[in-house]
Amino acid sequence: MTDHLRSDDFDDTEFSGEPALLAAPWPTKAAFWLWLTEALIAIINGVLVLSYGPTLAAGIDPSLASTTTGITIAVGVLLIVVALFRALCAFSVLRGRTWAKYTLTILGVIGVGSALTQVTTAPGTTIASVLVTIAAIVFMYLPDSNAYFRRISEERLAAKARG
Repeated sequence: MTDHLRSDDFDDTEFSGEPALLAAPWPTKAAFWLWLTEALIAIINGVLVLSYGPTLAAGIDPSLASTTTGITIAVGVLLIVVALFRALCAFSVLRGRTWAKYTLTILGVIGVGSALTQVTTAPGTTIASVLVTIAAIVFMYLPDSNAYFRRISEERLAAKARG
């Protein structure tokens, strides 16, 4: 490997200086939009938990109502915060950041695993979230996306080596 990259090392548009949304290959763009869609679904789920969780808690044993209300509020806020973090990671995926790809993969696998336990409580949004998450993960690992991440990493390493 040379100390620096030549302009002819990258024939694709990913390295033409275009914005990431234009430069990224289509599977990476698809993963980006799917992650944003999944984050939106998760935010909606969080809002629903915040809206209806305390109402549902009111119908249970009064001694457990305040604890259940606190837990549902915490879960709703956590869903929204994690969804916003995934949306931020999606922008980094679009820029070819490998750490974001792996972070979203881990969060996606955890999310799919936990969503499968919730299918009976919110089947529509849960199934949609699982399908979108699986598709987003798959798109991040297609050959064009892998090549994009690899090339971006090599370009960053070469830029660091140049100083």
